[in-house]
Amino acid sequence: MTMQPATHRSAGAGFTLIEMLVAIAIFTILMIGLLNLLDNSTRVSKIEAALADTQENVRYATYHLMRTARMMGGSIMPFARGTGGNAWVAGEVHDNVATNFSIFGATLDNMPDSDVLVLRGFFDVAPFFISEADVNPTGLTVTIRETVNPGLSTERTINDLNPYASLGNVFQNRGLIISTSEGPTQVGPSLFINGQYIVGVISNSTGVVGTAPNRQIVLTYGADAAWDGLNFDGSPVTSGDPVWQNASRAGILEAYAYYVDTNMVLRRLAQRDVASGNGPQPVAVNIGNLQVELGIDADSDTFLNPLTEWDASPTLADALQGNGVVAMRLTVLGRTPFEIPDWTEPARTFAGAGNMTAPIAGASGPRHAKWRRMEVAVALRNFL
Repeated sequence: MTMQPATHRSAGAGFTLIEMLVAIAIFTILMIGLLNLLDNSTRVSKIEAALADTQENVRYATYHLMRTARMMGGSIMPFARGTGGNAWVAGEVHDNVATNFSIFGATLDNMPDSDVLVLRGFFDVAPFFISEADVNPTGLTVTIRETVNPGLSTERTINDLNPYASLGNVFQNRGLIISTSEGPTQVGPSLFINGQYIVGVISNSTGVVGTAPNRQIVLTYGADAAWDGLNFDGSPVTSGDPVWQNASRAGILEAYAYYVDTNMVLRRLAQRDVASGNGPQPVAVNIGNLQVELGIDADSDTFLNPLTEWDASPTLADALQGNGVVAMRLTVLGRTPFEIPDWTEPARTFAGAGNMTAPIAGASGPRHAKWRRMEVAVALRNFL
């Protein structure tokens, strides 16, 4: 019987075609799995990074708004004026406005169903201390002095003018309020404040002149449509104003409008920038909505009832109730800048955020991004 010799692959022989195809298929399957795992990991990482950025933007936007709101009321201006014609004064809320909203003579590309908040008061510049002799109502000027009783043993510094020494006419086109803390003034149906004030526009400033410690700034003021409405009777300041005595301070006023634009950017428009042709400044990105509620002490009991005295759809008539506006609740909602497949933000995220309508959960749209929300309540200074 003849035996067939065993066959052995020679040392130089390679893999067969079938073996190569099987190896490639296995390798391809493994790589697809690894790539899918890497892709999912990258996608989750991208979403979490965007969500962390959104949370930080919401926090920054909220505290920026809160800080500015707390500055409002640094003068004796009421939030809303109840006599001499109804008007918002120190603050103004436009509820759930549409796009192409007009304020300060400019048109805003506002995010639909988002509020516009206008704040007026002492912003960025501390009020200056003055005396009755510093106001010239006939010439419509007010002098900001560095010291009183210069050269005498009773000399004392009342205003720090160092920050403005090299700024020149920096206050031009801003509002000016001259006020006194004496004498009651009615600003609402049952609300009186101690003091009187006038508001005009600064038409010129000498800047800091003279030699320390006797330096001074002379501000020339007058009527301007942008600021006349802040006066108690809603009328422009004229020669002879003020007619009262004991002026105690002069403040530089700013007016800001905060809104969310259609590109999800919270923006701040300064009233004085409109006249100079400057546009709104960005505050924070990835902001989907801003909602503002007013705390109104309607029953004048000096207590804000959390169930009945927060107004989610504030109107001017509401703001004039009882003791008027004493607090503000700010809700800022941020969202990731991109949609996330297979995700629909729960409606409870938007519940109780002012009177915001929850976005529709359709096949595409803002509900298919992830949202973050922050809410703060601010006691308004000088209105309590």
